[in-house]
Amino acid sequence: MSKYSIAKIAGTALLSIGLLAGCASSNDKQSQIELIAQHRASVLSAGLPLEFGALNVMKASSKGGVVEILMLYNQDQGKIAPQELMHNAVRYYCSSNEVKTNLEQGVRYRLMLRNARGQLIVDQAVGIETCESK
Repeated sequence: MSKYSIAKIAGTALLSIGLLAGCASSNDKQSQIELIAQHRASVLSAGLPLEFGALNVMKASSKGGVVEILMLYNQDQGKIAPQELMHNAVRYYCSSNEVKTNLEQGVRYRLMLRNARGQLIVDQAVGIETCESK
């Protein structure tokens, strides 16, 4: 076997190991994000339902690295438009230290607002880029 062949095999082996390590690192990061989202959803879920004026937070769950929060809009108490309520919710999420830390880790939030009939009014994704653009 020539020196060139040995160097080529060694280089290919090192490249393969590097690629596998990168994949494992990426998978570990995704697993960590999913665990954070799952924990956050369970903490939120333990205190439900919550009422904030025209908003009733009914459900919190996680799907992958996303915390999904389902809210109902009480139109009888709704002096603020649903879009404005959602804008205020996003502003809160971006200013809360705990939530912002999760966002910086890669966790995303999905805020869903439904009316009393169950129709989806607003479906808002919140990620760190949402906060940085505001």
